Amino acid sequence: MKKFLFLRIDFHSNIFQPCYHEILKILFHCTFHQARVKIVDKNDSPPVFRDDNAVISVSEDLIIGQPITTVTATDLDKTGTVVYTLVSGDDGKFTLDSAKGILTLRDNLDREFQSQYKLTIKADDGEQFTETVVIIKVRTNFGNVNILD
Repeated sequence: MKKFLFLRIDFHSNIFQPCYHEILKILFHCTFHQARVKIVDKNDSPPVFRDDNAVISVSEDLIIGQPITTVTATDLDKTGTVVYTLVSGDDGKFTLDSAKGILTLRDNLDREFQSQYKLTIKADDGEQFTETVVIIKVRTNFGNVNILD
């Protein structure tokens, strides 16, 4: 014998109540219970970077500890917090705040040694992640240019 459960859903008060419970009790000899059901968002969307593949130009005389840019990723799911990680390409020159996405200079830059850095940055919501590339182009400090007579 098949048994069915009929639910009446009242979206305004979030109360789920069995309908026709008296008739069903008599016909199927079953018991009825009330339950509250909370529907939560499934984490099915990875974070999305606002400025994917950004190119940023900085002076080689930038002061250590100075912020360069802030990477931002939004997550359509409201289930977690986005955590940022500097995956590769920094050569020890940059740090990334994992909570705020602030990219900061960690060590002196020298354009004659390296003219650009290709940073891979990951945004992770705890279940899914996305990566982007940020190019840091180093500009010459013209005060250090030697002019020959």
